[in-house]
Amino acid sequence: MTSYNILLIDDDSTFRKMLELRLRAIIASAPDSQIHFQHAETLAEAAAIAALKSWDLVVLDQHLPDGLGLEFLSTSPFLSLSATQSVTTNVLILSSDAAPEIAGNSLKAGAAFFLSKQQVSEPLFRPLVLGLMERGRLSREILAFQKREIETEVVRKLVSTLKHEINNPLGVVLGAAFLVQQAGELNEQQKKAAEMISASGQRIREVVAKLAEATSLEQTVKSGVVVFQVPGDPKWG
Repeated sequence: MTSYNILLIDDDSTFRKMLELRLRAIIASAPDSQIHFQHAETLAEAAAIAALKSWDLVVLDQHLPDGLGLEFLSTSPFLSLSATQSVTTNVLILSSDAAPEIAGNSLKAGAAFFLSKQQVSEPLFRPLVLGLMERGRLSREILAFQKREIETEVVRKLVSTLKHEINNPLGVVLGAAFLVQQAGELNEQQKKAAEMISASGQRIREVVAKLAEATSLEQTVKSGVVVFQVPGDPKWG
């Protein structure tokens, strides 16, 4: 089930209720959707709850009791949240004031779109809302992919360092095991122990080499911990 978080910032409670009903009707048409609304009547209230979660859509009124939506948006937690937590927030500015400059200033301030409040009841509103939320979903997927790429690159560098740090002492262990095996007067238990040391050392060298040569590492979960599958090894259950 897809869950949507929507924040409505407007001091007109009647309009907020109408807007919530309109948005529910639009988003509920998508299969397996669950919608969570939160309301704020002032910019102060909005600022207090903005960072509590990531928002799929924020509808922001231009004229509020404690300031203008555009001024708030330019320094709001919505934009800083998307930068620091890799979450894209779509902010839709609404206003009863349809002055031409408001639309342009809304986009400059970081809003995704501007509409007059009268347009909420028009056919344009439905595809606009769905398009904004789909764009937000795609943006989050891209950011998540980029994050995974960075994590994989860090793992590759760590593996390269691991190979360097292991190979030197491992060479000493394997060399010592070889000398022990070549020595005479070893009982059967000592011979088996030397063989086990040599075989284990070779296995360590093989695994480290596979990790270092891998162009990609497959992430998996083992015992509740995220680890990386060694390329070429049998799949873990």
